[in-house]
Amino acid sequence: MSLEGKKILPTKLLIEEPPKEKEEVRNSGIIVPKAVTKELSSTGIVRITGGGSEKIPNPVPVGAHVMYSPHAISRVFTEDGEFVLLDIRDTLLYW
Repeated sequence: MSLEGKKILPTKLLIEEPPKEKEEVRNSGIIVPKAVTKELSSTGIVRITGGGSEKIPNPVPVGAHVMYSPHAISRVFTEDGEFVLLDIRDTLLYW
């Protein structure tokens, strides 16, 4: 299944996250699993956008990088991989 031609709800963004590091090795040799460190925000690349609605326009284009709170997302699993579904209003910033 390819993402090309797929549509989502008007106020949603489908985001592809970059691969995350699994663990951190400190200079002392201590290995800290990535699950232990808390992230305050996450980033990704927009793959599909909804067109926005009359009350909530969508200024974020496909291909833009976005920053969002990891608590405001839903994870979506497809044959193409794992993606994040985010409401436009939960986007912190984009570039």
